[in-house]
Amino acid sequence: MSKQLKKIAYLQFGKLVEPYLNRFQSLGAALKRASIETSLRTYLSIALFSSLIALIVGFIVPFVVLWAFLGLFTILWLTFWQSYVVPIIFAIASAIITFLGFYAYPFLMASGRKKTLDSILPAAASYMAAMASAGVPPDKIFLSLSSSDVEMALSEEARTIARDLEIFGYDILKTLQEASKRSPSRKFATFLEGMIATITSGGDLNRYLATETKTLMRDKEVETREYIESLGIFAELYLTAAVVGPLFFVIMFSILGALGGGAGGFGLPPTVLLSLLVYVLIPVFEAFFIILIDSTQPAE
Repeated sequence: MSKQLKKIAYLQFGKLVEPYLNRFQSLGAALKRASIETSLRTYLSIALFSSLIALIVGFIVPFVVLWAFLGLFTILWLTFWQSYVVPIIFAIASAIITFLGFYAYPFLMASGRKKTLDSILPAAASYMAAMASAGVPPDKIFLSLSSSDVEMALSEEARTIARDLEIFGYDILKTLQEASKRSPSRKFATFLEGMIATITSGGDLNRYLATETKTLMRDKEVETREYIESLGIFAELYLTAAVVGPLFFVIMFSILGALGGGAGGFGLPPTVLLSLLVYVLIPVFEAFFIILIDSTQPAE
């Protein structure tokens, strides 16, 4: 959305959403974890403005289709008020889906950033340990991370930390505390809290980073091993539910159809059930299985 439209949304809906901001605190926290540089008030204003646009478009499109392309059918079979039912339902559904999409987007983005941070953290800890062993102070370490060629999620976190240090003038402890609070990754937050404790107590930061690197590498190895083991279970599930099962039903329905068998399940003939199995159920299960594998796969 352009800046002009965002401005219009804020001016029109900013005061309207202000009394309800306390009810959307979880959304505000998700915006921070997702690194979306927009205030909660502005984001809700944009969501409502977009929902209003979806409401209008969602009414106009089916209305035009009904009256322009199916006008004769509508006049013959529907009353004047009944012809507005479909556009109204479509408009309300479009507005609700749009608002829910805006609401869910920060949570999805935060989840993706969490997965990336958890994956890149062992390598980042190793990089930080190497710099600390060379006598580089913590603020310079994060400044280096912000400009290095690392994953976008970690680069954004380091850039925000460097901004708080260099521009806002925060001390290193307050900066790390704020970064820990807004981080979508529990591992990264714990890592930063460990740095805070080490710096506060005057401990050896180099030793802490080296120890954390070994721990994170070991955890990564265990996570990878567990994922490989789970792939074996998924393979057996796939073989049973997506290969053997459909093959059995295809053979059964084909034999029933060839023999001229009666109606199958739900009163449908075997040929119809076979078509539903091949063109609907199997593709849906394949898509579900792909999503399942992708959601459980550790980020590279």
